[in-house]
Amino acid sequence: MPASIDSEQNKNEIALILITGFLGAGKTTFLRHLAGHVEKLDSIAVIVNEFAELPVDGAMLKLDGIEVVELANGSIFCGCLKPDFIRALLEMARRPVQLVLVEGSGLADPSGIRQITEQAGAMAERPLVYQGSICLVDGTNFLDLADTLVAVESQVAGSSCVLLNKIDLLREEEIQRVEQKIREFSPLAKVFRTAYAEADVPGLLNAVSQTGHEAESSNTPESRPAAYVLNSSQPVTKQGLERFLAEAAPASPRIKGFLEGVEGLLYVSAVQNRFEVTLWKPDSSVAPGLAVISRDNRDLGPALRKAWREHVDTPLTMKAAGLPFALPLMQHIRQE
Repeated sequence: MPASIDSEQNKNEIALILITGFLGAGKTTFLRHLAGHVEKLDSIAVIVNEFAELPVDGAMLKLDGIEVVELANGSIFCGCLKPDFIRALLEMARRPVQLVLVEGSGLADPSGIRQITEQAGAMAERPLVYQGSICLVDGTNFLDLADTLVAVESQVAGSSCVLLNKIDLLREEEIQRVEQKIREFSPLAKVFRTAYAEADVPGLLNAVSQTGHEAESSNTPESRPAAYVLNSSQPVTKQGLERFLAEAAPASPRIKGFLEGVEGLLYVSAVQNRFEVTLWKPDSSVAPGLAVISRDNRDLGPALRKAWREHVDTPLTMKAAGLPFALPLMQHIRQE
């Protein structure tokens, strides 16, 4: 791998680096940090894979001037989105792009990335070269997730570099326990300790390689957890939204998005039991809505409606997606 994104390389080749990490590990924050080290933004493109259909990460990356292709409502390693992923790679080969960064969904098992790259490369107008995978690990919850979720183990096992993120929230002995677990999954991976995903970009890119576990992805249409998009036709209060998140967040590993608030546009980010609601840039053209992902395929609809009614109390629109069981596509709920 070249020492930096702008280093000399075969100009006809397109390098591909996969960015993985469970929900809320800091993938988008890392991509924005990485983009700050790129002299020519038109030399890179980012393919963002959102599990829910709401393009939150893509909207944030576009604010930095990055070209983004969004593939939503599934995993690019599952049959439900794999053809779209291959078409996106073929489209990149027609553009003057040197590096494609693929941000996998937090629920993605990326075990089939080499096979997909080879399949797309055989049809592309320019050589497509898979460089390797970088995995972000949220040190605050990794140990709780590692032994129960196949995707988390596969993300680490398939990576040559692992960013142990959020070390500012951990004690040294906790960091060492997380590093030990990472080594169990990927003994040869180089581990970078980071806070706010601020890694040594040149050193990181130098360390990326194709080492890592390769197998069939466990992502299937049947294994998709429930996902929802929530919105309101009226502005919400920041305090009410925070109370809603305090009740809803424990049942969801990730809640994120934008909502119109009384105070202005609000950005919401919740990971496990931690959440933040902050004012966003007033001139941003982002799609409003909150993406809520369940821990499994249980129907969270009733609990979300109850928490919204008790704490926010504005008209709520809820769209269910990715459910392996029958639910109405749209549910319009107006509070009494």
